[in-house]
Amino acid sequence: MRYLKILALLIFIAILLIFFQQNTDILNTGLQFQLDIFGNVWRSMQTPLYFVLVAAFFLGGVLTLLYFFIEKLRLAKQLRTCRSQIGKLEQEVNSLRNLPLQETYPAVSEESYAASPESKAETGT
Repeated sequence: MRYLKILALLIFIAILLIFFQQNTDILNTGLQFQLDIFGNVWRSMQTPLYFVLVAAFFLGGVLTLLYFFIEKLRLAKQLRTCRSQIGKLEQEVNSLRNLPLQETYPAVSEESYAASPESKAETGT
């Protein structure tokens, strides 16, 4: 599986290199970003298109890594909580297993026992 991932990465890089080589004229065109807020105009310096594409790709990768890192921290905290809860429940189960078994019967009056179907079956009436 590891070799397949490396092979897929190499194929992806090769396709990117071919794309950049075939589109050098278009990718070298300059871009200038402009922001107009309340009459104030800010302009960036002219940047080649390939730089914007590569920067967007890496920024997306960094933001994705940040998201997954935060998610991993959240899941690790949840795992710790669940493990501590499992430990407490296992302790409770073990303490209940060690209790001696005592048979206790509910208190039943003689009148209610005499009227029950079980007593009639025993006496044959």
